[in-house]
Amino acid sequence: MKLKPAPKPTTPRELRLRLEANIYGELEAYAQLYEVEYDNAIEVPKLAAEILRQFLQTDRAFRSWKRQQDSEGGRPSHGNGPEALAGDHEGDSP
Repeated sequence: MKLKPAPKPTTPRELRLRLEANIYGELEAYAQLYEVEYDNAIEVPKLAAEILRQFLQTDRAFRSWKRQQDSEGGRPSHGNGPEALAGDHEGDSP
């Protein structure tokens, strides 16, 4: 299982979103596997939040961009923002 156990919660912020039924069903199935793997039940909203947290922590392009933003005092850097990263795939032409 790729997902690690969820850490203790910090101060939460609410995020409401709608998911396609099949994606929600996949999250429910993933929650079942999580319970089997870690012997600890997890609700789908908490599972989704944990998936997002771990994704953001392990996305190297995002981490690199964020470090660059922090070192520049949060100023936008032309051509290096998240929208530029979306097209940063092998085989893309400049």
